[in-house]
Amino acid sequence: MKRLWKLIALNLGIILANTLVFSKAFLGITLAVGNPLAFAFGLTTILMSIGIFVWGNARLLSPPAPKILIGGVDSAKKLEDCLPLLKQNEEKKSFARLLNQAENQIARFTRRRETALQILGQRFSPTELSYGHFAAAINGIEDVMAKNCKSIVNRLAAFDEADFQMLKRQGQKTGTTEARMGVYQEYFRFVADAVEDNEQILLKLDMLLSEITKLDSLEDGELEQMPAMQEIDDLIKNAKYYRQ
Repeated sequence: MKRLWKLIALNLGIILANTLVFSKAFLGITLAVGNPLAFAFGLTTILMSIGIFVWGNARLLSPPAPKILIGGVDSAKKLEDCLPLLKQNEEKKSFARLLNQAENQIARFTRRRETALQILGQRFSPTELSYGHFAAAINGIEDVMAKNCKSIVNRLAAFDEADFQMLKRQGQKTGTTEARMGVYQEYFRFVADAVEDNEQILLKLDMLLSEITKLDSLEDGELEQMPAMQEIDDLIKNAKYYRQ
């Protein structure tokens, strides 16, 4: 909506400026060749109006540039901050499927988190221990997913897409080219494993939500005994062993 108002203001401004210059009620400038100064002023006004019209409308109608985090991976404090970092690597077409899956996982986790906290607020008071435990668990698995996504970004930053495509096109393979291709395959395995780890995290969260919604009531302390909650706790405790 803000861009629409800017677009309207820009074009009204151009119309108003030309009205003031060329209307006989105001300056009354004409392009008559008998008055060189008026001709030059009028022609300049027209050319500037055309230039501003084209440039301004093109800029306002074009989609906004993607958010870029200054400072790279270290600037990503939350899982959502990883999304623009992943999108910055979309030109590496070899990872298109995995990148799309990782971006989708961030959106899915955001929806699951909102649903989980909503259910939690219905079952517990924020002052109860179970509420704090569950909220901390959600934050913990979000941190693990963010760590995986940042690891993916780091690997993609080091991946040379042009060199990989050149190796794929080479007909004759040598020991060196095979070794280089093996290195690149390791990149794919790493990213695929990180994406699979995130998928397992989402699965554990889905299992916990399923267990909670099956119960008519939930006593304080009962949440901690649920198998899915224990699996999430174990996952967070073992997060330091996740891939870097």
